[in-house]
Amino acid sequence: MEAQKLEQYRLATRSLFEDVVILEVPMDLVGDVSKDGVEIDDKAFITLTDPKSPGTGLRYARLMKRLLAAHAAYQEEEGAPSDPFGQKFLQSFMVSLIQEDVGFRTPQSLLYAVEFYSGIFGFACPGAAHHRVRKLAREYVCKAPERELAPYFEVGFLLYLERVVLDTTRDLQTRITCGKLRRAASGTAIWLVQPWRTLNGAAWSGSPQSLDCRPKPPIPTVAPGLGQHPSSHFPRHRLMADLPG
Repeated sequence: MEAQKLEQYRLATRSLFEDVVILEVPMDLVGDVSKDGVEIDDKAFITLTDPKSPGTGLRYARLMKRLLAAHAAYQEEEGAPSDPFGQKFLQSFMVSLIQEDVGFRTPQSLLYAVEFYSGIFGFACPGAAHHRVRKLAREYVCKAPERELAPYFEVGFLLYLERVVLDTTRDLQTRITCGKLRRAASGTAIWLVQPWRTLNGAAWSGSPQSLDCRPKPPIPTVAPGLGQHPSSHFPRHRLMADLPG
């Protein structure tokens, strides 16, 4: 999946680079990937433009495609701004996105996308840094409704998931699926990278080497973040103890 996203990102980024060249936007990257100004060194281009996260990079590429498509449409209007990354066009495009009732984080993500490609392509983007443009994106994010926390799993259901994980007669796929669900519900990802004894409100009631050791119930302020009710008390350490791999 990641490899597929990376390949899609590379194709989209190469296309974006060519589009921006056609728009005659000055870019530092041109001199680094093309000695004659015509042929592009594919290896150098990939090395200089690959993202840290293919998923995030692909999302930014799609937002940039949308931005440039809107800019091309604007060019047909009289007196349209010529700089796709200037304050006038970005502000106009931001307003149109908000009027279309796009996702609350879309305008802000668009600014991140412009800044990302500004960095790897080496072009100036004064519009993304303009106070009014950033203010539009920031205030639109604040209009998003509050997120409602998912309801807690019943303790009995969590205990059932643990029994499935530890049941060696079950098929591996079922045990892994239940283990992942149980881990997501209990905040196991936290103690995989940080010992329970260092977490606020949690401590071992037995030896860490014991399969039956249980962490004491977390304090109420910690419990919601762990996906459990403050009164619940069930084994965590045994959760993945018997799971292959």
